[in-house]
Amino acid sequence: MYNLVDQYQVMKKFNKGFSYNLVYVGPGWMGKGGRWEADYRILKKSYEDFLAYYGQLKHDEKVEDMTMTEFADWFRQNQPRSGPLVGLWKDLLYGTKNQAFWYADSKFRVQIDLKQGGAITDLRPYASKLTRPCGAGTKANQDASYPYIVHSRYRAGAFTHYAGEGAIKSCKVRYQGEEVDLSACRTTGTYDEGPGSRILNIRPVEVKFRKLTVKIATTYTFSENTGEIEISRKFIESSDPDAMIEIDEFLASCWGTTEYPEDLTGCLLSVAGKDGARNELSYDYRCREFAADDITSVEAVIPHVQTKVSMLPKSEKCRGYYEEGYSFAPNLKIGISKKIGLNQELVTCLKVEQAK
Repeated sequence: MYNLVDQYQVMKKFNKGFSYNLVYVGPGWMGKGGRWEADYRILKKSYEDFLAYYGQLKHDEKVEDMTMTEFADWFRQNQPRSGPLVGLWKDLLYGTKNQAFWYADSKFRVQIDLKQGGAITDLRPYASKLTRPCGAGTKANQDASYPYIVHSRYRAGAFTHYAGEGAIKSCKVRYQGEEVDLSACRTTGTYDEGPGSRILNIRPVEVKFRKLTVKIATTYTFSENTGEIEISRKFIESSDPDAMIEIDEFLASCWGTTEYPEDLTGCLLSVAGKDGARNELSYDYRCREFAADDITSVEAVIPHVQTKVSMLPKSEKCRGYYEEGYSFAPNLKIGISKKIGLNQELVTCLKVEQAK
């Protein structure tokens, strides 16, 4: 319990000196009627220790106690609406090395799971500015969630029992017919800030093929309130200095608020080339694919949530593609790939915006 409180204290360094932790204060902790699973004696002792610890932190001027209304007033006065909120969460409760990174601003909310190689496992498109009435008298009486376009827990993520990926933003590395998804690799990360940006540096991941071992370094750079994430995958070590590997940066997406599939009919997938050619597809669950070389963008428009998500190459001469799913793999997929050598990198930009 103390570790949980301390974890929120750590969050201050990512958000200009503040963090927020809600504690329910009331007689429920001490009820003898068995409201919670634990014994009354344990509950009462926990409650007393909890409040005493907060009291000590308040005495040491490390925390300030507020009601929720008071905090809301403070937040409006001190936190710019355009300012991002960030957290690099480390597991203190159980002592593992697991980390999760959160970033939220006016354009999106993103989770990056470091135990899945730095894959994006939750993405909410705030740029779409959806109006979704909820509560009694609406179509969403209980479900007040803002829709996602990536959610690896609800939509299976890297592991699925059908062909293809679930909903995840990740990267694959290929060599001589072998393929490794970085989401299968555990890693950790560090946080940094730049002018108008927030940066997540991911500890290099080692990938072993039958005849080659390589290391890939990943950096995410969030440009504040632009809806853009620059993603760098750099080839930094190799057991064969002359080896070329293929980096496939991909997004497997859908939409929803629960684990149940929603309709993707009418989603628009496209690949645009530097020669001006553009191939488009209206989603109809027919498992169609398209790929082209030397592209300028790959895009997916999800009209059901008024969202356009694009991948743009920052590196030269990249291959782009889209893939349509089918009824038992209800996702859409866009991606950018490139073959690179040692000390080279593939840099892409993931952009989320409102579909016009």
